[in-house]
Amino acid sequence: MKHKKILLLLLFLTLGIPILSKFATASGWTYSGVHFDVGAQVTSPTGITWDGTNFWVVGYDTDEVYKYTSAGVYTGINFDAGTETYTPAGITWDGTYFWVLERNRVYKHYSNGTFTGTLFWAGNQDSNQRGIIWDGTYFWVVGQQLAVVYQYQYTSDEPEDIINWVLVGIIALIIVSATGGLATSYYLVKRQKKQKRVRKEQEIMLMKQKMKEEATVKEINMLIRTGDIELSKGNFSSALQKFNRSFKIADENRKLVSIILLNDIESKIKLAKDKLNIQIENKIKISIKNGEKFESENKFEEALKSYRAALENVNDLPKSKERGQIIKNLKSKIDNVYSIKIGESKDRAEELKNLGKPYNAIESYKMAIKEAENMYYPSQRNKEIEDINYYINQTYVDML
Repeated sequence: MKHKKILLLLLFLTLGIPILSKFATASGWTYSGVHFDVGAQVTSPTGITWDGTNFWVVGYDTDEVYKYTSAGVYTGINFDAGTETYTPAGITWDGTYFWVLERNRVYKHYSNGTFTGTLFWAGNQDSNQRGIIWDGTYFWVVGQQLAVVYQYQYTSDEPEDIINWVLVGIIALIIVSATGGLATSYYLVKRQKKQKRVRKEQEIMLMKQKMKEEATVKEINMLIRTGDIELSKGNFSSALQKFNRSFKIADENRKLVSIILLNDIESKIKLAKDKLNIQIENKIKISIKNGEKFESENKFEEALKSYRAALENVNDLPKSKERGQIIKNLKSKIDNVYSIKIGESKDRAEELKNLGKPYNAIESYKMAIKEAENMYYPSQRNKEIEDINYYINQTYVDML
């Protein structure tokens, strides 16, 4: 009897028959006088359902579903049905999910309103469905075009698996199964082909993703192996580059590697750095030793090259107090060599002056200024330049 009342209600709504007078006289129903207003949220409500605690009203004009308390007070909660539907025309609650009707499709939503991705096609019976309800076993949908109420049995999330579609309100009984039927065979074949294509595309995407991930892991392992080889050959700088690169890739793809591997790469990086620093320090010591040897032999250009090479190597060391002191000492050594060269240029200029060649003497003084300009420490550099300019001016005075 309960189902009959529901079906009659949906059918009368579809046909536009005044239902209050019909039920009041036929079943003893009378209007209680209780109502609530939804106009603040929606101007064209087209469906309502009850979840056991709250009312849910669907808006044809807003594509939203609104939640009201049992007293009809809007809770401020709603969810969007417009992403999937353009003209929502009905809603029902099955105890777990919401089902939103749009003309000839029914969309399944979680209790929080999120679309599950599941829908079923109801357009084979009527292209303009306008009401839906769940009775605990079946879905009942009102078809406005033919003024017929349809019964649907839902069995799975695949539309082609929805079976036993029963037309209610006419004599004929039509059963549409998953294997096809005049009403749905074209749709089902089309749907199956689409699903097959989608699955194939997903398989291809997964295969590409897997290949990409495998290539990433392969690159990481290759860099580690290459780094190990460079480390064994004493090419610590190259090894460090390989280890740093492998760690960067592994760190960006942590889901593909274990924490053990990351820790292992970090250990290799530290080992390569330590060995590289020792290698650099040895190069610095050798360059300084060579520079001192050349300086004692008055081979000042060779001495400067050795000291500068040492200075370049020092810049590759990690920053520390020791590194700063080494740089300071090397700059002092370089400035001392320039001081000796400046002294030689000044002595040569004095000799030229004594030989009556003042212009040659001035050129020698200018050469000394160029040497002074290469000095690192400003105080010593400026003092040398100031002294040389004095000698140049004095030479011009002597020429008068």
